[in-house]
Amino acid sequence: VKASLEIPDGVDILSFDTFKEASEENPAAADVLTATAKLQDTLLQGGGVIRGGTGKSLQEGADAVLDAVARQVEAGDAVDLDSKGSLKNLLTEAATQSGANLTEAQTDGAASIMEASSKAKEDAKEAATTVTELATEVSRVQAVSQSKAAADLEAVGAGTANLGATVQAYTGSSFEQQVRTEVVGDFTGSSGEAPVFAFQSASYTVTEDGQQQPIIQINRTGDSIESVDLRVTPVGLSATAGEDFKGDPITVRFESLEIRKTLDLVALLLDDSLPEAEETLYLELSVIEGLEGLETSPRVGEQKRATLSIRDNDVVDKISFANKTNIAFEDWPGNSKVLIQRTGGSGRVTVWVTPRGLDLGAQAGLDFDESPIEVIFPTGELTQTVTIPIVNDDEAEDSESLYLELSLGDNAPEGAVLGRESTTLLVILSDPRDKEELLMGPSDLRIQLKGQNVVFSWEGKGALQTATSLQGPYTNLPGEVTSPYTWEATGDFRFFRVIP
Repeated sequence: VKASLEIPDGVDILSFDTFKEASEENPAAADVLTATAKLQDTLLQGGGVIRGGTGKSLQEGADAVLDAVARQVEAGDAVDLDSKGSLKNLLTEAATQSGANLTEAQTDGAASIMEASSKAKEDAKEAATTVTELATEVSRVQAVSQSKAAADLEAVGAGTANLGATVQAYTGSSFEQQVRTEVVGDFTGSSGEAPVFAFQSASYTVTEDGQQQPIIQINRTGDSIESVDLRVTPVGLSATAGEDFKGDPITVRFESLEIRKTLDLVALLLDDSLPEAEETLYLELSVIEGLEGLETSPRVGEQKRATLSIRDNDVVDKISFANKTNIAFEDWPGNSKVLIQRTGGSGRVTVWVTPRGLDLGAQAGLDFDESPIEVIFPTGELTQTVTIPIVNDDEAEDSESLYLELSLGDNAPEGAVLGRESTTLLVILSDPRDKEELLMGPSDLRIQLKGQNVVFSWEGKGALQTATSLQGPYTNLPGEVTSPYTWEATGDFRFFRVIP
């Protein structure tokens, strides 16, 4: 394990007390702390993706990723948690073993997020002047990676999140900004200062069904050793208690060393079926009285009140791809059409479709044009098709995939949102004429291309049948047909099979 995770030889990982050694500024603690944090987040984030793709528990998802890591360690291979390719391989193996039905776009996007998290810890290690400083910065990265990114990765695995937007939020400058502004507690949990509790932001937006963006978060600064109970009291402004929300206070408990909590508003809000205007209430934060045994008294900070805007979710203008996966033929120009659908809206709206390449898949410039494509929905139109420009080259290659990302134009009407399928996979079936021969099925039917003719060969006395669609109906070819049989290609798509 030490060799795979590049932990110094002098460290006994079975007895090494990372926190004790870090507080004593042992340089080896920096390596162990960084490796441990990388592995923790890889298991939690990867486990979230698997959980979303299978519906199993987070523990089962994390175990699947851990098994994939363990197999690499057992084989004596380095476990590179800073490499997108390595992380993608781990996630793909875990998905296969656990039965998660993940697309290549999902594993590719998730690996990008996991790579950004690992590299942020490595960057913190390089920049830190003390181990204690490193521990604090790693805590910031883990706060975002575990409390926020892991939940969104679960939605990615379930196919309910906007893949492109999620990757953008947890990579690059967006991720760095979240890490910089994240609240972390004292390394030992005891700072000698009174614990102070406050909302992360002054205002939030939520739909009637409790879906929040961003998530409502309460932070604790100062001493974090003791458990503290807080009360969150909802107070109506234009929203009405009993009609739009339940008026009972919510109890929030901070356990020892916990420095942040998120609020689940599903139980607070009342989701009716009436179209209505946006309504507001505010949440008041207070400390529950009667706590004993605290060295310093907890209190609320300046941001003790947060305004909550409730948006109606009964009439929503949703725009999304019609299918999760689409098929295109490399040698059939203009066939790469993808359907986009709209529900709940009627006015003119513009959306953009951006093709994106995949590692080990289709590459921009070589296999497709990556330029964003404008798609306009005129007033009253609910479906549109977009043609993806595919390059028909002469390379002998296997089928390749890319994914398409949907985004709203600047003129999108108020209330217009992207639906569940905001990304979709496009599989490009390669031109068979670029290969000398193509095998179909295990061994039933062999197809060899010779100029403009196709030669079919098969074993036994089976009959060769043809149809114009995959489902049939299939009919025998005219005349006496035996193997090998030469068919003059007409340019039309046809399907063939051999029956006993």
